[in-house]
Amino acid sequence: MSADQHTCVVIGGSIAGTFFAAAAAPVFDRVIVLDRDHLETELTALQRPSHDYQYLCEEAASHKSVFQSLQMHVLLAGGAVSVAKLLPGFKEQCIRSGANHMGSGCPIGTNVKMNYGDGPLPSMAAPDGYSVLLGTRVLFERCARACLIEQHPNVEVRTPCKVDCVIFDAQERSVKGVQLASGEKIPAALVIDATGGRSHVIAQFMKEKCSQTVETVKYDVGLNYHTRFFRIPDKVLQQPKEERTWFSAYMPRPTSPSTVTGMLQVVEGNMYQALISRMNGQKCGPKLEDFMTQLKSLPDQDVYETLKDAEPLGPAFDYLGAKGTQRHFYERLYMPDNYVVLGDALAHLNPCFGSGMTSAAFQADMLREQLTLAANSRQKHLMGQSLSSSQLKGYSNKIQRQAAKAVELPFTLVRDGDLQYDFCKGPRNRSPVQKVVGAYIDGVQDLLPHSKVVAATWLMVAVFLQPPEQLFKPGILREVLPHLAALKWRSMCITLRLCLMAIGLVFPLLVFSAVIRAF
Repeated sequence: MSADQHTCVVIGGSIAGTFFAAAAAPVFDRVIVLDRDHLETELTALQRPSHDYQYLCEEAASHKSVFQSLQMHVLLAGGAVSVAKLLPGFKEQCIRSGANHMGSGCPIGTNVKMNYGDGPLPSMAAPDGYSVLLGTRVLFERCARACLIEQHPNVEVRTPCKVDCVIFDAQERSVKGVQLASGEKIPAALVIDATGGRSHVIAQFMKEKCSQTVETVKYDVGLNYHTRFFRIPDKVLQQPKEERTWFSAYMPRPTSPSTVTGMLQVVEGNMYQALISRMNGQKCGPKLEDFMTQLKSLPDQDVYETLKDAEPLGPAFDYLGAKGTQRHFYERLYMPDNYVVLGDALAHLNPCFGSGMTSAAFQADMLREQLTLAANSRQKHLMGQSLSSSQLKGYSNKIQRQAAKAVELPFTLVRDGDLQYDFCKGPRNRSPVQKVVGAYIDGVQDLLPHSKVVAATWLMVAVFLQPPEQLFKPGILREVLPHLAALKWRSMCITLRLCLMAIGLVFPLLVFSAVIRAF
């Protein structure tokens, strides 16, 4: 195989792979994105706005390796900040194509309704900086690919193109490229594996070339997804946009009356995308009546009320046995040079939390920073020369360690959310401090329907625009600690009352028994 010192190969052309290609494009002569499915790569077609239902189904069918193609997708504010560094104008392209944007000042409680199990959030304007981009996966993926192709002429997307394996040097200490199923070999200075947790490429590498075993932790709540599309009624479309429902969600806690999640968002093509997710292996029936009955049974019926007059489009799209939260600790292995594992293969998150795209964006931003550092440290980037394989020696393990840091916050928040449920399968070795923090967060959630200060801070943490430490600032502590103290006092009072009741029942029996024995 002839040497190609200035090419980067990205295996996997989905959203994460596109972000990683954008991170690599400025410091390599060529970036080749390979995906085994047939993907649209013609720029004019990719930039076409507003897709109808049939188009969505056809696009999802063409990308058959992505099982969640027709499930809900969102890009949270923290992820949008990272994507803006990689693909400037991506958010604007998505909005032009039909995505819905919930930004600063959007009316929480009217157009945007959220219920975390104990009641809806109070009516208020979303805090400054708040941002959630709503759309289908098809839209996000196409817009990302359009921005990539338009902004980086040195990127080539090849589909359908299946990778058979990565190619090692004679000493098996570094990766020199990839071999396709067709037999073609593509030399590369860096290979980025973004094929996800089901990757046969990673599995083969771990089996044949790695003498170590990757450490993995898994948390599984037995999640099943059921998604349907509905056409927004004409009478709703005739209303001013500020009077319509953009997003509505009932997201329960373990203590909620129902642990079924119901959610709705407005997506491109004047459609509602609605879902029901159930845990512990439970499923929703296949019929429309089952879907609507389940929504109607929720303590908060806003999703049902919004959909009851809408026209259903096609069948339900199920995502059964959704893979739970997983974390693979590749940073603890000695990885070969010029090969990194990113995306879902590094950390797969419970999709209920909507942070998958954001996690990929964090990793891509990290990759951009590390590759730029590598280029600048060799003083090649300033001379207009791109990175070569020799200049990346030793960087694979560094990138893997930095990727671990990039996914730590999303993974921790999702893991702790999963562990709230007793039926969650996974290690529960929480320290006393973690248990105290968990009890405090429970108190924060108790106050979400009642305190605008608590709700606003919670929203900013949920979209990764503020760190979780903000939930412990003085203004929040002043509200949460008295609430927890009241709960503790109430619990003590209930326990005391039960003890007194027990004494009141047992004491007369003891006296009666003593009298009987005396006679």
